[in-house]
Amino acid sequence: MPEFDAALIQKSLERIKTSVDDEIVPLKSTVAELKAQVLEIEQKGVRQVAGNVGAAGGLDFAPFLNNNALTAFKAKQIDKTDRVMLTGSIKAMVNPSPSPNSNNEVFASPGQYLGVRGTVLRPLRLVDVLPSVPVNSYKVEYVRLTWTGAADVQVEEGDTKARMLFDSEPEEAYISTIAVLVDVSLQVLADNTLLQAQLSQIMQHSVMAKLEEQLITGAGTTGRIDGLYLQAPEINTNLDPVPERIGDALQQMEAQGFTPNVILMNPADWFAISMLKDQEGRYIFGNPAAPAQPTLFNRPVITSPSIPLEWVLVGDTAMAQMLDREQPSLAVSFENKDNFEKNMATLRVEVRAGLALYNTGAFRRVSLEPRS
Repeated sequence: MPEFDAALIQKSLERIKTSVDDEIVPLKSTVAELKAQVLEIEQKGVRQVAGNVGAAGGLDFAPFLNNNALTAFKAKQIDKTDRVMLTGSIKAMVNPSPSPNSNNEVFASPGQYLGVRGTVLRPLRLVDVLPSVPVNSYKVEYVRLTWTGAADVQVEEGDTKARMLFDSEPEEAYISTIAVLVDVSLQVLADNTLLQAQLSQIMQHSVMAKLEEQLITGAGTTGRIDGLYLQAPEINTNLDPVPERIGDALQQMEAQGFTPNVILMNPADWFAISMLKDQEGRYIFGNPAAPAQPTLFNRPVITSPSIPLEWVLVGDTAMAQMLDREQPSLAVSFENKDNFEKNMATLRVEVRAGLALYNTGAFRRVSLEPRS
């Protein structure tokens, strides 16, 4: 009887097992993938039947799900199913349009969000050129000093020398509070991360625009700033045209010791000046294709709709200061009125400021009314 080598037989069996495993493992993986695909098809079929997709033009998977071959495949009796034809029309999937086509399926693709647009904020320039000083009270007190007379030569010994007379007048400038509110739901603020910053920017511009208006034409009554326009006396000049009239006012102020460095006028009046032409029809101040910078006699022109039409303010800003009590600030309250019940927030932007004009002659009004 032949002898068997047990070790050799063991090694042969291990090689056979390894070979079989190499064949079975890929088959198991393939079967698992097929099972996953079948499950996905079943789920899609259930969803479409439940949503009545077939009536809307989708595919009907019932013939495939009820096929005997699928049952046999799931029971591992066969390794593939026969080809099963699905019923139902196939429509193209398109984005929605104002007039959808009945031959297409509409897919609600999200649009690209471009944020909040269309905000128009007028440039504010007076607050940039007017000096400011921080203050810590609701009013500021100062003494406005005036005098008459000037030095002169003593012609003969013993003659009476020139004399100056001084007068002082205590002045008060009150701080004005300018504010604006807006109510907004907490959900809107939470769902729009940049909204609060945009609202704050617009509201801040609103209060600063009102402050600029008050600095120019404030009535000086309770709670309001005494503006430059009402404090400024008119200066007489008989020159024409309008640019020369403004230049005459500037030189008169310089003769009085001021250094006028700014011209304020309505945008419509500046436009009329920029359209002036010489006798040959040529533009004097630039032209529409290359407009000149808003300057006259080397002084910047600041345009503001707060300046009444056909009036100009020329001034020496060294003699005026904006009183800065509180710079623009944003506050948010969740307890204003019934905010807690309604899940609302109230945003408030406010500024507190005033104006001190230390010499009423430092700003003068010039009439631009046409000469008769």
